[in-house]
Amino acid sequence: MSTLWSSGTRQEDTDSNIKNMIEKCNYLEQEDKEFILASFNAGKYGYVLEYIFNKSMKVLEDVVFTIGEEVVVGICHWVDKNILIKFFDIFVLRLASQLELMTKEERVSLVYINEVLQNRKDNAGSDSFVELAKTDVEKYIRACFDIVLLKDYSDFTESFNNLMKTLKEKEIQPFSEEYVNIINAPKHEINFLLRLMFVLLKSVKKEEEKEYTSLIVNVKNLFPLLWENIGLNDKKFFAYYIKVAPEDSTLTNVMEEISSQIKMQDFSMDVSVATKLLKTSQEIISAHFSINNHKGEASSLLSLQEHTQVPKLFLRNYITPCIITYLGNSFGYINESHMTSQQILEGVSDDKWQYYFNNFFEKDDFVLITLLIAERSLKDWCTLVKGLDVDEDEVQNENVKVLLKATRKNDYEGIVDCAKRIFYDN
Repeated sequence: MSTLWSSGTRQEDTDSNIKNMIEKCNYLEQEDKEFILASFNAGKYGYVLEYIFNKSMKVLEDVVFTIGEEVVVGICHWVDKNILIKFFDIFVLRLASQLELMTKEERVSLVYINEVLQNRKDNAGSDSFVELAKTDVEKYIRACFDIVLLKDYSDFTESFNNLMKTLKEKEIQPFSEEYVNIINAPKHEINFLLRLMFVLLKSVKKEEEKEYTSLIVNVKNLFPLLWENIGLNDKKFFAYYIKVAPEDSTLTNVMEEISSQIKMQDFSMDVSVATKLLKTSQEIISAHFSINNHKGEASSLLSLQEHTQVPKLFLRNYITPCIITYLGNSFGYINESHMTSQQILEGVSDDKWQYYFNNFFEKDDFVLITLLIAERSLKDWCTLVKGLDVDEDEVQNENVKVLLKATRKNDYEGIVDCAKRIFYDN
């Protein structure tokens, strides 16, 4: 993040020889280097690419987790740790981009390589399977090195650790350099800093408050100012987690002290009901993507069906698990889950569907991925959307608008192309 910490920079690499490029990589052990070169020389190009790509993802995972597991989960907002681990190859790229460890174009390149490798695996048993060409693999390998493996992340790690240390140990004085940098940061950095302070404060136990005096003071000084620069939905999510925090917790006490300076959003549903909804949503998604999905998916959907009044804030948690179970996966769907999710989706009002497509769809990785991998479900997707009274011309995101129009025409190729663009752009 430019104003708060510096991201890593790529080491210069002008030699096109793979051996020399591999030798420059500090993230590979000598045995890794020897294995990669031997496999490449033996013509196992696809295998080498997969090996290097997996190494790249592990490096990114380690760097991203510099900021801490709780913060990572906090950034993702509504996915729990178990889901995060299952889909880290998806989320790590989004997080690395948010932390400015890579550009949007670099993230798209890695997503594309991931897709190439997945297609290779999917076709491994078919007659049409063809090993990846050497020239393509050389290009993909170079991309992995340029984007990840030849970067130096020490500046990022050091500066982020300094930021954590500053928040915890040093009282940031009004109008000091740190204070001005934080207040004037871009919106996405402010959003991240709020989550960071929130997670740090949430982890402070009552008996530890004296050890974290500086953190508490910084939250009191900075939170109200940063609060004014985030969106309504983010404010509601913060308010929700504050409401469910223990009454005698440090987080609750500090927020009560600054409550006169920030306007908390009320909820149109009981907190215990909202908590149950979020938990059920997580259970459905976890079950859907597990090996034995039929064991938990259907029963959790019946629990979700009990929620007849869902505020717009929680629409994503309500609609997403229903769409993915309604569409199924590349192998099809479970009949019971398909019927239950269809009933739930048909009960969602038109204004809420409009809100979902305007505010959540473009960031809904689970639905987008389902549209990309479950080709046999595109007919059901078209049936679902054509039954809705959604005005695509009122949708703000141009790619989402085009996707909805392609859906109404049963243009499967257009749907997949738009889903790819949306997934890559966010």
